[in-house]
Amino acid sequence: MNIVPLPKYTKNWCVDVFSNDGLNDLIRYFSLWTITKSKFPRNNTLSLSIYNTSNSKMQFLNSKYRNKNEATNVLAFSSSSMPFEIHSHHLLGEIFFSSQKINDEANILQKKASNHLAHLIIHSTLHLLGYHHDDDEQKMKMQQKEIDILKIFEIDNPYCS
Repeated sequence: MNIVPLPKYTKNWCVDVFSNDGLNDLIRYFSLWTITKSKFPRNNTLSLSIYNTSNSKMQFLNSKYRNKNEATNVLAFSSSSMPFEIHSHHLLGEIFFSSQKINDEANILQKKASNHLAHLIIHSTLHLLGYHHDDDEQKMKMQQKEIDILKIFEIDNPYCS
């Protein structure tokens, strides 16, 4: 994995990561690079919170908010529908992920867990920035953005076998 320094303007962006697996800096790094490669205004400040939680908590959240009674790898909750933009400070939202689920998936997919985690953090951050995959055009645009960001870190296209 290639580590590329973040632009200086990201110092105004607060990404809090709550994880006990030692990956806080890496997760923060992936989310900040994703925001950098979006159209988010460089002079604005923002806040984003990312939580590592258990499979059972992910199942609860997935059931409550998506009506799917199963654990999932990552969920992103945008605050864009709430009036949280105050004096050019933007509360982007919250991301919940299960490192256990991500590690299990990486083993099944025969991928490095850190690469799979990078992809999912980038994917969920893009959702908070307004990217979606509701139709083929949006899906292609979002996937290309993910691939372009992953390329920065020399991580292979996750959509190729």
